[in-house]
Amino acid sequence: MTASPLLRFYLLAFGLAWLGWLPAALRSRGITPFTAPVWQVLLILPAVAPALAAGVVARRSYGTAQANALFAALLQWRVAPIWYLAAVGGPLMIAGLARTFAALLGWPDDLLAPQDERVVVVIAALISSLLANPWEEVGWRGFALPHWQQRYNALAATVIVGGLWGLWHLPIFFGSAIRWRITRFFHGWQVLFPVQ
Repeated sequence: MTASPLLRFYLLAFGLAWLGWLPAALRSRGITPFTAPVWQVLLILPAVAPALAAGVVARRSYGTAQANALFAALLQWRVAPIWYLAAVGGPLMIAGLARTFAALLGWPDDLLAPQDERVVVVIAALISSLLANPWEEVGWRGFALPHWQQRYNALAATVIVGGLWGLWHLPIFFGSAIRWRITRFFHGWQVLFPVQ
């Protein structure tokens, strides 16, 4: 009996991503041999794991045309101008909410980045958003969501994808070197109320 394409996708996406994140989490705890900087190369795996898993599984299960269609969606930019505003304004709004919650909870203002590193953090976030996030979308929304929607309505499918997407980030929460309080909050929020 062969595993369903959806199960194979999740096993591959989780396996590849966690292979990249676990050494980083262990490194942050001082566990050898993961303290050597060479292990940071594995951090590319979480960025591409959902897309790679979706591409491999789609190609093996449905053929080359279906796999190519997943990636072609990345080049479809014909949307209403309001969505461009949402793409830029949404993250800024979330950052503002994060700062507000941090202030309300009494967390330091430099929780996400010290004052002198904020420009670097913004640039890194922009690069991450442009290079890593689209590859997640190919897997989660391009491959997994339509499969779940064959079994459940759109809301239930979205909640399932959001919950598994949040669980996929689990190794990140074990890294002690990075300050994750606010990120943990918003990942938890994503699990409870996924926006797809």
